Amino acid sequence: MTSFTNSASASSMLSKVSNSLKLLGKGQDYIYKCKVTGISGVFDFILLFDGHGDNSCINAIRELNLEEIANEENPCKTLFEIINANPKVNLHSGSTMCYAKIFETYVETDFMGDSSIFVFCDGILKYSNMSQHHNINNEDEAARLYGKGRSINSTSYRIDGDNIFTIKSNYFKWQIKNGETVQLAPTQCLGHHGITGIKSCKRIVEIKPGENVKVMMMSDGVTDMLNKSEIEELWKLSSDEINERAEARWKKEWLFEYEGDIITTSFPYDGYDDCSVIIYESSKSDEKEIKERIEETFLISESILDGYYEMSCIEKNCSYLTLPKECFA
Repeated sequence: MTSFTNSASASSMLSKVSNSLKLLGKGQDYIYKCKVTGISGVFDFILLFDGHGDNSCINAIRELNLEEIANEENPCKTLFEIINANPKVNLHSGSTMCYAKIFETYVETDFMGDSSIFVFCDGILKYSNMSQHHNINNEDEAARLYGKGRSINSTSYRIDGDNIFTIKSNYFKWQIKNGETVQLAPTQCLGHHGITGIKSCKRIVEIKPGENVKVMMMSDGVTDMLNKSEIEELWKLSSDEINERAEARWKKEWLFEYEGDIITTSFPYDGYDDCSVIIYESSKSDEKEIKERIEETFLISESILDGYYEMSCIEKNCSYLTLPKECFA
């Protein structure tokens, strides 16, 4: 479902949240969104989780009332502690995560792992965490992890146009108190009994008055299937368009250099990854445009509360719309 909202303090801004979820792999991606009135004011709260290992961690996350986390100063830290205290979450289960709080004048983001966040203002990329992913290529993260475990060389892949390449990668092996070891990709995450640790990467992006804002979050199942050249153009695409592109690339044939020859290859069916995208966007819109947008929906109820009209719509991807009553004068 998508939420359309318009607050009294930003009555010229129309906003919505859309998402797309394609469970092509283990079915462990999860998306959540809500609108919150808190100590810091009214804001949209969006989260994206990408589970791995067995299902116990992502199932525990799905059972939480995540709206209660929204007002926490550090949602990543709070969720880290909640999941670690849950006896149902197994040692070999975890989840990366990212979130955004979107206020009228700024966006707050943080993340654990390798899911990606993009903040566009008027079509200009103002922030991306892709160079800060928690992996061995992040110097700060590598230094933090080397004190917790030992590195094991591995291989991964990257795409470029129609070509796919193998690249060097790493796993980390942690020694557990009872002598058991756990081998994981070097990343911060929820779960695994907290062995990866956590270090906040909170970022604030200012929103200038009247700017069109687009906040996009994607799991690595999506960004692994994107070329670097596509990143700055993402703001033009919808969540469905991005996910359809990612799914097509998981299922296509690639050109691969093997022992001097160029051969075609593809990912095995059980090698696909889940793909999830969630997008918040606001745009400048006068009251006439807002009213016309409403009239395009099928209205099933309306009420007046403290000078506001609240309407429930059955239009696809629309759950609620709240506007000052002056829009209907």
